[in-house]
Amino acid sequence: MLVSVTVTGQKGRIVMGLQKDTSIFDQNNQELIRHFSNENAPISLGIIFDTSDSMWGKIERSREPVVQFLRRSNPEDEFSLVGINDRPELLVDFTSSVDEIQDAFLKVKPGGTTALFDAIYLGLDPMKKARNKRKVLLIVSDSEDNHSRYTKKEVWSVVREADVQIYALGIFDDAPRTKAERAGPDILRDVASVTGGRTFPIYS
Repeated sequence: MLVSVTVTGQKGRIVMGLQKDTSIFDQNNQELIRHFSNENAPISLGIIFDTSDSMWGKIERSREPVVQFLRRSNPEDEFSLVGINDRPELLVDFTSSVDEIQDAFLKVKPGGTTALFDAIYLGLDPMKKARNKRKVLLIVSDSEDNHSRYTKKEVWSVVREADVQIYALGIFDDAPRTKAERAGPDILRDVASVTGGRTFPIYS
């Protein structure tokens, strides 16, 4: 089985320069590495971007780091964009054009509720036709969910079956006001950890 991995240290920093003699353990059992390649493999990246009312004042600082990341990507990468408010919407299907993604970002205006679980479910669907072997979802959200028809349990079941790694950029308030806002960081952390990904918090 071929597995794409990103290795981080205890402080969350990416570990570079790994060699074939690196040891991998699964539940304390050492796994044999038959082939090892250290390269910047192309990815199919689906971006799930929160455009709900709770993102007022957060949109600008949320989209800028994403666009900067895309500008530094592998030329063979491809991207899709799903927006979240009362319901998720596929704003851009898979494309290699960063400009197309950026143009869609500039058009979004915050408003409505947050159907985060529905957006994760929808974001996994385009991955079925993704051309690259490594598939990643990036959730950019304050992680509040207050309008999904899918439940957390239903979405987690689909996430576990999908061959997609999930990362999250959490835009959190220092003093969350509602129960949904307080639960937000746990939601993003849980969905990312199920797939071996992680959450990168930004506090305001």
